[in-house]
Amino acid sequence: MRTLKISLLVFFLSITISAQVGWFWQNPLPQGNTLESVCSTDSNEIFAVGFCGTILKSIDGGEEWISQRSGITKNLNGVSFINRYIGIAVGFDGTIIKTTNGGEYWFEVTSGTIEDLNSVQFITETILTVVGNSGTILRSNDAGISWMLQSSGITNDLNDVYFIDPNIGNAVGWGGKILRTTDGGINWTQYTFGGNPLFLSVYFLDSNYGIVVGITNRIYRTTNGGLNWTWQGPASGIYNFEDVLLINDSLGIIAGWDEANQVGKVLVTTDGGITWHFANTGEIKPFYFSVSLTGGDEVCIVGWEGIIIKSTDFGENWIEKSSGTRMPLDAISFSDELHGTAVGTYGANNTILRTNDGGLHWYPQDSNVNAGLLSVTFTDRYNGTAVGDYFDAIILRTSNGGISWNTQYFSETEELYGVSFIDSCIGTAVGYPGKILRTTDAGLNWQVQSSGTTARLKSVTLIDAENGFVVGDGGVILKTTNGGLTWTTVWVAQKDLNCVSFQSGDVGIAVGDDGLIVKTTNNGETWTSQQSGVIYDLYSVAFSNSENVTVVGGDVDVNGYVLRTTNGGDNWSIQVFTTYSLLGVCIINDSVGYICGSGGTILKTLNGGIVTEGGEIKNVNLATVENFSLSQNYPNPFNPVTKIKFEIPDQVRHDNALVTLKVYDILGREIATLVNEEKPAGEYEVEFNAANLPSGIYFYQLRAGQFTETKKMILLK
Repeated sequence: MRTLKISLLVFFLSITISAQVGWFWQNPLPQGNTLESVCSTDSNEIFAVGFCGTILKSIDGGEEWISQRSGITKNLNGVSFINRYIGIAVGFDGTIIKTTNGGEYWFEVTSGTIEDLNSVQFITETILTVVGNSGTILRSNDAGISWMLQSSGITNDLNDVYFIDPNIGNAVGWGGKILRTTDGGINWTQYTFGGNPLFLSVYFLDSNYGIVVGITNRIYRTTNGGLNWTWQGPASGIYNFEDVLLINDSLGIIAGWDEANQVGKVLVTTDGGITWHFANTGEIKPFYFSVSLTGGDEVCIVGWEGIIIKSTDFGENWIEKSSGTRMPLDAISFSDELHGTAVGTYGANNTILRTNDGGLHWYPQDSNVNAGLLSVTFTDRYNGTAVGDYFDAIILRTSNGGISWNTQYFSETEELYGVSFIDSCIGTAVGYPGKILRTTDAGLNWQVQSSGTTARLKSVTLIDAENGFVVGDGGVILKTTNGGLTWTTVWVAQKDLNCVSFQSGDVGIAVGDDGLIVKTTNNGETWTSQQSGVIYDLYSVAFSNSENVTVVGGDVDVNGYVLRTTNGGDNWSIQVFTTYSLLGVCIINDSVGYICGSGGTILKTLNGGIVTEGGEIKNVNLATVENFSLSQNYPNPFNPVTKIKFEIPDQVRHDNALVTLKVYDILGREIATLVNEEKPAGEYEVEFNAANLPSGIYFYQLRAGQFTETKKMILLK
């Protein structure tokens, strides 16, 4: 089902990205991409799909969720399962993907259209209907393998479809359109409401009783198959209703949001849709987009920023099953692999999050001020500085890991955007208009330095006590070689610059608006542009070493992107993208790094963000094999390459079996997929290269048909 929020996106950059990425979510959990649709199977398993090709699965009624690899990066708007194994998801640009093994593997199916597809329904085990933009209606009679276009008779976008049997179905969309068929979609009749209401969802309990919902308080009820409709919406307020579920003749649930207060809302009826009342969702804030009955009296709703909530009393009371803050995070800093701080700003308020265990847990800290925070740096686990604004510029200092923060204000400076320290005493902060502040006594005193510009200065990096660089609006690059006593303009780029970072005194990179990346190899004397391959703004850059660099950015809270180079910037590739802009990056070493961004996003990598692939799969023996077998890797312990043998018997599908061999870390996070394809019976050997992983215990798991086996291996560098 396409939501109102998606309809407002006027630009979407489609990029091909590797399906296996080295970044995973730490906040929110289980992930932060917006979820558009949720459905349950006949075995109480739940699937949810959403932005950036996101697919989640729960096998315990929505208590815990795991991510599945969709193999695509386009937004998914709808999902439907006919049983626990077979499901279809649809999305942008005519995307249709299918699974036949409960989501372990998804493959693309040709839809025959490039229109966005918004809703899909399994009507029987073989019959499906999909609706989408420009009046698109698709029908499949072979479980989604092939699709034929049906004539809707309209060009309005269709947002949802629901059939009560293979013949009788209804679809709704923009312009007040309600379509109905009684012959399986061969013919569709129209019912058009005056005033052009925008309908988002439809549900019929039988051929007569149905509910249609949409934006601006639209709830309509029919008891005669759509010949007549009665408005049942709230008399006051402005509510956008995204999805409707009818459980029986009496019970029904609507998921949506309050436009005035920008919070999610759930409505419940106990009298067949004649009256509706608001359910108790507590302090759960984000918008709700899709609702599904998951078994018994349990109901699940998903929505904006990856929100997941659950009810165990037919929707009257709700508990959040996702977790973590969703406040924007502008910057992140780690002093080592375990101790880190992220800060952000939301209006006049700030967010400070702290971890002492490598991001496994993040907890809020109180700054005791309402200022927005835009940058943070820690020189060790205890000493840190954050800067921002609250009418005047503000600097927060801690010497105890953020347990307490000391506050300083600077009335002549409007905002501070960047801060850099070389040790616990010497640091520089920059801001607007053209302000540079310097301390040599751990922030007890700050001296104003002359920048020679009134530009908004956004980022500073200190190489040592004498040498440093500052960048800002107008593409200005400033340099000092005497501890900031003088700052000289050494370069002016063609776009605003947002961040600068140096690997050494010679090699540095600055990033800015419209995909701008400039690099110096001679201590900032000259700068050359690099081809980033993107057109969106870049906000932060960090080095692993002189060759490996990570850059983050995004499309103004629409999508976030991670760029990486392994050859010093000669080539850049996109590693991953998310629902929201990515604003800050901190790289600890060649393996470990962190990213933060809008929507409370925190991502982590354990392998430098690099896709970890298996080597060539060797067919050792295709002779008859009678039993499954997963051998212990050899050598073990290993550094960094090891080999894994496995056997697939004849009995699996009597021909080819879908085989997956995956590697997990000690916390159960997927690190690599070594095999993910159909394979005939036989004996195989695959090589695993862990050059980009830290030492530790890892697990590898073989899945084929109903067979699963897991073994442990040790990487010892």
